[in-house]
Amino acid sequence: MGDQASESVWDRFDNTWLEEYRGLSLNAAVRKAEAEGRPVRVVRPDSILSADLSFNRLNVHVNAAGDVQGLGVG
Repeated sequence: MGDQASESVWDRFDNTWLEEYRGLSLNAAVRKAEAEGRPVRVVRPDSILSADLSFNRLNVHVNAAGDVQGLGVG
């Protein structure tokens, strides 16, 4: 199973669905997530995130202008 010391809990889940969101605008990503029944969280530069994790939730990281800078799960 590999080096367990370097393995993250996130490595145990299939997050390949994130690839379907690459290149989408913020609005398009939110609409797609909602249509798929996924929770979505927009993470802005000044966001304070809760410690609750959801392996199905899409996190869309945006800059101050609202442009998508990255995607994540959690």
